[in-house]
Amino acid sequence: MTTEAKILADKPGIYPGIPFGDYCDIVALNHSTLKHLVGVTPELGRYNMLHDIKDTKSLRKGHGTHSAVLTPDEFATEYVEMPVWGDGRVTANKEAKAKWIIENEHKIQLESTKRKDGTIDSEYQKCVAMRDRLLVHETANQFLTGPGQNEMTILWVDPLTGRMCKGRLDRLTRVDDWLTIVDIKSGKGLADWEISKAVEDYAYHMQFAGYVEGLNTIRTANLRVVLVWVCNEPPHEVRVTEMEEPVLAEGAAARAHYLKIYDECMKADHWPSYPVGVDQVDLPKYGYRFTQPEAR
Repeated sequence: MTTEAKILADKPGIYPGIPFGDYCDIVALNHSTLKHLVGVTPELGRYNMLHDIKDTKSLRKGHGTHSAVLTPDEFATEYVEMPVWGDGRVTANKEAKAKWIIENEHKIQLESTKRKDGTIDSEYQKCVAMRDRLLVHETANQFLTGPGQNEMTILWVDPLTGRMCKGRLDRLTRVDDWLTIVDIKSGKGLADWEISKAVEDYAYHMQFAGYVEGLNTIRTANLRVVLVWVCNEPPHEVRVTEMEEPVLAEGAAARAHYLKIYDECMKADHWPSYPVGVDQVDLPKYGYRFTQPEAR
């Protein structure tokens, strides 16, 4: 972490310009850690916190799209498109690929593969195509360009546990007199049910309820949360949604619940699993197809 980042990270506030690596080094609780407790025992949650796998094709593509839109200069210098090497059983191809990987080891390598029909499936080109669709979408463009700050780090003290928390906002801007948290999300589909499922599966309502709480502890403002969605497969459709107050309220309640569990487990250095003894587990209501068909 740079000296400047160390000084800024010593107290709550809103900090632009902190590199992502320095943000990761800040010792504070973030959503990526807390979400591991959702729906599981504390023991399993703690295990997942300590064994989180970060580098996946989906994550690389998502991060690449974020960078292409929000930090285009970094995208141009830090991301690189891997060539198609042909038959991996051929020694010359394997050697060329190994050499290229070493030469580009300090960059984020986005893979390219040849489909059965001979066309190329390029992660890099998908990031560029997703960026382009986002920026030509009238509503998305309104939230993603113009006055505002990208990649903002916020630090705040949780009022219930006293723990330092951190978050990294894709973008903070002002639209129609509202201070607006803007976040880019990608997914396979953008139907209502698909977006609702993604919000619940990834606990996005907890994430942004935390950001709203954090910003309000730093400075009170009329806040809204806008999610800009883009499909990660062609034709890369775009949709813009707002996280309404009931959703944020549910997220805040859930976040408080799991923060309490996290705080208690950290203080006791104990992450309990299921209790000993014999439990009774029932069928879901729809499982009683023959003995209780009316329950279906």
